[in-house]
Amino acid sequence: MALQGISDWINDFGAKPHKDLGRAGTVCPFVPGSLERKVLWLAPEHVADKSETDVVELVSRYKRVLQEARPTSGDDER
Repeated sequence: MALQGISDWINDFGAKPHKDLGRAGTVCPFVPGSLERKVLWLAPEHVADKSETDVVELVSRYKRVLQEARPTSGDDER
């Protein structure tokens, strides 16, 4: 499944240091914490047959979901 491949890449590349990065630390410093808190979300979508307008609306819906999401624990919970 495509999402498993992406998840593997995130764990094997994005969440680890890389010698060619030019600095210490992980490729993306936000990934390890996001994985730990389970807030990095992946969602399968079939967009090959969709119009540009349909894809923009799909992304806009996800944007609203993310903007409305609230922390459920930790320092960011309010």
